[in-house]
Amino acid sequence: NTLHRITADLSVEHPAFTEGAILTSMRHLDAVAVFDPSTEAITWWMKDVFSRQHDPQVVPPGRLLVYDNHGDGDASRVLEYDISD
Repeated sequence: NTLHRITADLSVEHPAFTEGAILTSMRHLDAVAVFDPSTEAITWWMKDVFSRQHDPQVVPPGRLLVYDNHGDGDASRVLEYDISD
């Protein structure tokens, strides 16, 4: 449900999160992934406690924010992950 091109200012040390890659949210799979258009391959993905998530965002320094629409119980929330490794 979301596509974001990773720009130079948001690329991080992680090899998948490089300039030009596409960060995507697949709501019905409860997954977030990075797609490399040059190789047409998924280079990174994650599933976690989030459900029906939206709008993942890379933010400095090497963090990923995910809007968890289902949340813990009935409340929505924003989760933060370290992706600098």
